[in-house]
Amino acid sequence: MRIAVPMTVLATALACLLASAPAHARARTFVASYGNDANPCTFGSPCKTFQVAVNAVDAGGEVTAIDSAGFGPIKITKAVTITSPDGVEAGIIPDPITVTAITINAGSSDTITLRGLTISTAVGGQLGVNFMSGAALHVENSVFRNLGEALAFSPNTASDLYVSDTAFTDNDDSIIIQPAVSGEFTSVLNHIRIENSQTAGVSISDSNMSSGALGVTISDSTIARTATIGVAVGGEKVFAVVTILNSRIVNGCDYPCSKFPSSVGVEAFGQFATILLNGSAILQNATGWTGFAGGHVLSYGNNQIDFNPSGGDTAPPSVPLK
Repeated sequence: MRIAVPMTVLATALACLLASAPAHARARTFVASYGNDANPCTFGSPCKTFQVAVNAVDAGGEVTAIDSAGFGPIKITKAVTITSPDGVEAGIIPDPITVTAITINAGSSDTITLRGLTISTAVGGQLGVNFMSGAALHVENSVFRNLGEALAFSPNTASDLYVSDTAFTDNDDSIIIQPAVSGEFTSVLNHIRIENSQTAGVSISDSNMSSGALGVTISDSTIARTATIGVAVGGEKVFAVVTILNSRIVNGCDYPCSKFPSSVGVEAFGQFATILLNGSAILQNATGWTGFAGGHVLSYGNNQIDFNPSGGDTAPPSVPLK
């Protein structure tokens, strides 16, 4: 025979059960300008900072900004997605002590995705994203502004980098790819815009490697007004091969190049460094392209290289377009 239990008793029992259940992370957490870090980081009771929301979310979960605000620097040690929807500006400024906005030191199988973020500072000379370990880093639809090193990809484990639909403006170095250990590393930079870098737009180096390979593809992108080098590739120890596809590296130099007298469109350094140009334009840099210490710049014969008054204004050695 069933015994009828009053609804009030059931409700009380359920409340006690929930109250006694252990606290645990969730698949999704939220931050908002009106949030409080004492909240549980739910949509109805969001937290104030990304760090608290990242700590509370399950590994592999997602942290979402509900509205526009600054949400503080982050240290990431697990797989996570940090995102904001279209129309929301989720701002992050570097920590005043570590001078870094986002530090990533995750596990070897962890994938980290950063989407729709604005990382900037009024101070300058600081670090945007410092990726030290993890399986892969995805950066999508974000902005890096007025930083020293905007995105430093220096993994100490086998890792890949994917950057798409992202703008880098007024940084010293916009993207640095320099693994800290040997191994095979792949990077794909697609639909990126780099403007006004003081040192390098994209810098790739094997200086910490003794074996393995670096493979980088830059596609459908623009690198403009770089004071020193648009794309720099160093391959002294392992093969470092960079393909530049359907992209533009431009500076707006006159004759002579008075504003950017040291600017170089692309540079390959070291006997294992190779830059392959496919359907791209290198225009109005002081020097269009250069390869030294055995470095190679090669063309598929379908590029536009012109108005580079100090050198590298001729077609590089050609390879067959297959």
